[in-house]
Amino acid sequence: MKHKSNITKSLFFFIIVSVIPLYTKQVPLSFDSLFPSTWFKKALDSCMQAWDDMQLFQERGQHINQDDHQLLLDATVGRLVYAHFCLEHMVKIKHKVIADDIAYLIQVVEHIQQVSDQEKKCDNDERLLCIQKISNQLKLFLEKVIVAHS
Repeated sequence: MKHKSNITKSLFFFIIVSVIPLYTKQVPLSFDSLFPSTWFKKALDSCMQAWDDMQLFQERGQHINQDDHQLLLDATVGRLVYAHFCLEHMVKIKHKVIADDIAYLIQVVEHIQQVSDQEKKCDNDERLLCIQKISNQLKLFLEKVIVAHS
């Protein structure tokens, strides 16, 4: 009798262990699902990529062909416009950002302005003028955000 009871318990345990995984959901664990990217982070990433583009342009500007030259500047313009969009959306949804983070982003934008200023002296491309204009608008917008958060 005791042997039947052990077999029944073993069978019941086996059935439970087999059935439970069918009813549990797998939660995908990734960095992005645990720490979703904020609009500020997207703007910062985009500005950092623009910074990298401008550094590349400054270092290899003379040695890249005209098509790559224009593509690099177009990508920089696009990244700055996207960063501005992200920041506007961040303000629209009333996302709070630390003033030091905004100050850091202003420094990044100022660096982009400086590099585009230097390159504009050597190469009078209208895309560089556009980069200066957009980065100036970004800087003014960020300064308004700092004042609003204070």
